This record gives sequence, structure tokens and C-alpha cells, in this order.
Amino acid sequence: MVSRYGMPLYPLTAWLVEHSHQIFGSYQDDVYEAGKDPVTFFSLVTVIAFYALAMYWLVKMAIKKVKRG
Repeated sequence: MVSRYGMPLYPLTAWLVEHSHQIFGSYQDDVYEAGKDPVTFFSLVTVIAFYALAMYWLVKMAIKKVKRG
């Protein structure tokens, strides 16, 4: 997963992946190894992109604040 057990983002990441797997898992036409299916992969890619976007936004705001002050 994106973060390990006990890390701050693990519960949120695991919940999002499990939730998306419940929604989109029925559309899979083949049996996959646990955690290696396309639904889990694209869920993780989406979550990682969201985390990256949030970090980018926070850094951008911090840089603007430093430039002003």
C-alpha cells in the first residue's frame, strides 16, 4: 500500500481502496491475486495522485506566503 500500518495515511488509503474495490470489483472478469488486480492498482494510482496534488498545493501556498512575508 501507499503507507504502512500505523502510519497516518494508512487508514484513509485502505478505506478508499476497499471502498472502490467493493464498487468496481464486480466488473472484473477474471480472478486476480490479492492486491494485484486492476481495481486496486487504479485506486492506488488515484489516491497517490490526490496526495501528490494536496502536497503540491500546500507547498505552493507556503512558497507564496514566504515570498509575501
